[in-house]
Amino acid sequence: MFPLTAPQRRLVCRAAFLTLAFAPTLWIGSWALAWNLPSHARGYRHALAGLTGRHVEFRRMVHARPGVTRLHDVELRHPETGDVILTADVLEATTSGSRLDIALDRACCQAGGLAELISALSEQLSGRWETAGAEHQLSEIRVLPSQWILASADSGAQTLDDVAIELRMHEAGPQAQLWFRFPDRNRESAAPNDARISVVWARNRDVVPPTTSLVLDTGAAHLPCPLLAALVPEVALLGSQATFHGSVRLREDADGWHGTIAGDLRRVPLKQLVGGGSGRILSGQADFIDTSVTLAGGHIVTAGARLTSPSGTVSRKLLEALAGCDGMDVRLPSDRHEIYQYNGLSCTAQLAVEGVWLTAAAGNGAIMSDVNGAPLILDTAGSVEPLALAVALMPECEVMVPATPATATVMQWLPLPPTTRSTSPSERIAAPNASIKTIRPHRDTD
Repeated sequence: MFPLTAPQRRLVCRAAFLTLAFAPTLWIGSWALAWNLPSHARGYRHALAGLTGRHVEFRRMVHARPGVTRLHDVELRHPETGDVILTADVLEATTSGSRLDIALDRACCQAGGLAELISALSEQLSGRWETAGAEHQLSEIRVLPSQWILASADSGAQTLDDVAIELRMHEAGPQAQLWFRFPDRNRESAAPNDARISVVWARNRDVVPPTTSLVLDTGAAHLPCPLLAALVPEVALLGSQATFHGSVRLREDADGWHGTIAGDLRRVPLKQLVGGGSGRILSGQADFIDTSVTLAGGHIVTAGARLTSPSGTVSRKLLEALAGCDGMDVRLPSDRHEIYQYNGLSCTAQLAVEGVWLTAAAGNGAIMSDVNGAPLILDTAGSVEPLALAVALMPECEVMVPATPATATVMQWLPLPPTTRSTSPSERIAAPNASIKTIRPHRDTD
């Protein structure tokens, strides 16, 4: 050892202080300052906007440790309207290699926000994911399970447990998955895994043109139709109390949707299936059990269900309209009241391009009976033309197409013969004075 003089010892101490204390402190301070600069926050907002396709705002950003960032008071907003889609008290983003994990605390999805989130996921499948994912070198994004509150302007707030989202890239294309379950009090099964609802979207680019598949499985849970409407907007016509239990397996290509829908629809208000014009009234709450729907080319090919409703009311004008449909067997009461009380509506319904068949569940052949047991509607004598039945239930169809959202939905999905359809959406919209009878296909008279 070489003896050190006093000046040399002071020099060594100063060097050690600068190396072991001051330099790390300066580096940590500079690092913390850089992460809290407004320019870095703007860059983080820009990165999140690129990944989500929506504006992201937050009050404060904290870099907890390398690879982990916390955002406080987060808002996800629509890029055009500025409407709030989702809020969270804290968003913690953790980057590990090519994977980004996001944890949300006290997440709240605003009214209509779930449909907007579904739209954002669809955009990811349609091309945004390749651009944003490649820019940030990400191949997988996971939103870790947490509790969400769904706000609704109509039915109040709905709590969802264990909400999780996963977006990842596969060889054939991107895939998005969504899982959630209802709180214990809303579950139909004691087994937690059975009550989990899952939705899977996948984009297949191995085929030309590319296709998008949608798979929904409700497990043992009954999914409220307002939530299902975020995936299929037409379901909103079934009312806010209706629920669906079953599965949906669809594939969309250039011709439209193909696939099957199977399950039970419960608590459907029958007034949603009848137009309000011309005094045609049908009230009551019905269950559609063992529902089976097959879609091809964006239209219903076949459909079937067992329909039951304990009681309700039916107007004479609706009975008269149904009596005018070829194949319907309607017994008009002798007393000419405007409204009749029915005590039981039960039948098996089958729908196809060739027609509609209604078969009574009761042995007497009565589909609907009044409070005295007298039949109002009996088994159909052969098939009923789907379009004629739609006009009887929804008189708006007699005036113009589409007259109402319900009419437009029925005309879009009804299995009409090819002669009544047009491949151009603009040609399917009739003139204001057009009657649907003028485009009804001619029957062969031979």
